[in-house]
Amino acid sequence: MKLILASSSFKKIYILKQLGFKIHLNISFNKIYEKSYQNSIKSGMKTVHKKSRIVMSYYCQRKTATSFPILSIKNLILYDNKVINVAKNKYDLLATLIKISGKSYQIISLFSIVWINFTINKSSTTNIQFKSLNKEIIHYFIKYQMTNKNYSLYSIYENIALLISNIKGSYSNVIGIPVKEILECLCNIGYF
Repeated sequence: MKLILASSSFKKIYILKQLGFKIHLNISFNKIYEKSYQNSIKSGMKTVHKKSRIVMSYYCQRKTATSFPILSIKNLILYDNKVINVAKNKYDLLATLIKISGKSYQIISLFSIVWINFTINKSSTTNIQFKSLNKEIIHYFIKYQMTNKNYSLYSIYENIALLISNIKGSYSNVIGIPVKEILECLCNIGYF
């Protein structure tokens, strides 16, 4: 099974490959559209859909019909009904971890699938309850982040079990891709 992924996220590519997909092309538009994601879920969904359409346009301009679905995904983290932006440095990450310690937040994955005459725009929401984090745990994660030079909450999900006390919804959504929902959509449009 082949899939065109409008993202260069290594984590998303890895998960899709584990599911048996061959990633035909991956294009990253994240930096171009990053600001519109931060405004609202509605503008984020429009942007995810636009990414899929841009990739489709790319193929049409080259008169290369794509027989593979195009998938675009963006993950948002909401706390107190506000989008948590990607931390710019270790101090931003420290402030975020302190803010969400012992509290609930949501991960919303917005995705768009474009294939032949089908367009599907959906979202998947997972509710997360963070454990109360002491200073030692927070500093451990900050130190871990410093080695990766990536200060987003997603980059620490390899050790998420240490931070989370409860997940309601899709576990795969927590690590960046709502697998069940995407597979259901691909089945609904007749790709499988």
